[in-house]
Amino acid sequence: EEVGPALFELATQLHAPTSLAELGLDHDAVAEVAKIIGAAPVSNPRDYTEENVLVLMEQTYLGTKPKRLMAPFDKLRVQTRERN
Repeated sequence: EEVGPALFELATQLHAPTSLAELGLDHDAVAEVAKIIGAAPVSNPRDYTEENVLVLMEQTYLGTKPKRLMAPFDKLRVQTRERN
């Protein structure tokens, strides 16, 4: 649970990119990537939907510091929309 925030902090200290935008991903691709990931037949300890992935992709695109995923995805979606 602490790995994401710690890696984000390390990247910030190293002045490394912290967003998909900084890495050159077009915002138009975010929805398509979320669709592909959401449909992928993978084993995951937590169920997820394309919408869940889209929320995480939007946060990653913006470079939002990861938070512990104790809150439901709906709360994360609200935080992402407020930031836009």
